[in-house]
Amino acid sequence: MSDKSDRRRRGFWRSTWFFVLFVVPLAVFAVGSLFWAGGSALLAYTESNEYCTSCHELAPVVDEYHDSVHFRSASGVRAGCADCHVPNEFWPSVLDHAHALEELYRHFDGTIATPELFEENRLRLARQVWHDMETSNSRECRSCHVPDAFDFAAQRPEARTAMEPLAEEHGGNCITCHRGLVHALPDMEAAAAEEEAARMAELSGGGEGPLADTMAVLETASFSLAAGSGAADAQVFPGSLVSVLGTEGDAVHVRLDGWQQQGAERVMYALAGHRILTASLQPPAQQALQTGESQTLALTGQTWTEISLEGWLPRALLTAEIDELWAYAGETYRAACSVCHTVHPPDQFMANQWVGQMQAMRDRTTVTPEQYRLILRYLQMNARDVAGNVAGDAGSEGGEAAGAH
Repeated sequence: MSDKSDRRRRGFWRSTWFFVLFVVPLAVFAVGSLFWAGGSALLAYTESNEYCTSCHELAPVVDEYHDSVHFRSASGVRAGCADCHVPNEFWPSVLDHAHALEELYRHFDGTIATPELFEENRLRLARQVWHDMETSNSRECRSCHVPDAFDFAAQRPEARTAMEPLAEEHGGNCITCHRGLVHALPDMEAAAAEEEAARMAELSGGGEGPLADTMAVLETASFSLAAGSGAADAQVFPGSLVSVLGTEGDAVHVRLDGWQQQGAERVMYALAGHRILTASLQPPAQQALQTGESQTLALTGQTWTEISLEGWLPRALLTAEIDELWAYAGETYRAACSVCHTVHPPDQFMANQWVGQMQAMRDRTTVTPEQYRLILRYLQMNARDVAGNVAGDAGSEGGEAAGAH
C-alpha cells in the first residue's frame, strides 16, 4: 500500500497536471516579473532628464529650461521634464508614452532636425502642448502646485490679485496664464497675422460667400459713394454691421446706420453716447449723410443725431457669418490677454471704459491692428452698459455679440 502511494506521488510530480498547475504559472510569473521590472526601468529611464535632453533637436528648449526657475531656484527645488510633461496616473502615463512614439518618429524624419526647422515648428509644437495641458486642466502643474498650499501673503500684489480668486474656486487652468514660463514663446505676432488672414478668408468665402440682409465688415474697408469709383470716401471698421441693398460684380451696395456726435462730424458711432467706432467719414461722405432725429443726453449734455449712408464695399471684406466673427473675436481676445493676467469678462467695464483699457494694453499683446479693432468692438458691444440694453439695429448687433461669449 505504501509503495503504491509513493509511486502515485512520484507520478504526479512527473505528470502533465503538475506541469500545468505549478510549472507553467511559476514560469509565467517569473517571466512577467522580469518584463515588469524591465519595463518599469525602461519607462523610468524615458522619463529622466538625461533621456529627454539627449536629442540634439531639443537643444533650444533645453537651454531655456536650464535658465528657468523650474531648473534653478533659491530653494533648490527642481522640476524635471517628466514632472511637467508626463502624467503621474498609470493609464494617462501609458497613453502619454504611446503618444511619444510619434515624437520618436519625428526624431528620425528630420522635421525639426536643425535649429531653423525647430523655430519654424515651435508654434505648432507649443500649441500641441498647450492643448494637452488645457484638456487635462493642467494636471501635471497641480501635482506640485496645490491651491490650498499657496501663501498669498508672500506673493507680489499683482500675482495675488490674479491668483487668489482662481485658487479659491479651484478652477483656474494654469496654462491659460502661464505660457512661456519655462520655454520661450513662439513668434506670436507672425502667427497672429497668419491666423487672421486665414480666418478672414474663411469667413468671407474668398469673396464668394453667401449674401445676407445684414453682414459684418471683416477688416478696415474703403467705402465708396459710387460703384467702381475706387474712391475712399469713408473707412468702415471691423465688426460694423451693414444692410445689403444689392451687388454689382465684386462690390456690394450697402447702407451704414449709426450716430453722429455734434462737434465730431467725421465719425459715425454705433450707438448714441457710446464711442463705438463704425466709420471715419471724408467730406464727400459727410455731405451725403441722411440724418434723422437728434437727442441730447442728460448726463453729458451732448447732442447726437441718427445718420445713415449708402455706398459700396468690397464683397471680399464682408461676411454673413456674424456669430462666427464674434466667436473669433472672443477667442482672440482671450488668447492674447490671458498670457499675462486673468481675462476680464466683457461686461466688467462700460463701453467707453474699454477704449482706455485696450489702449493701455495694446502694445503688450501680439494682436494685429485689425484684430485689435475687432476685439475692441466685440468688448464694447458686450459691455456692461450695452449688451442686451439696446434696440433696433444696434440691439441686434449687441445681442449677437453677447451670444458669442
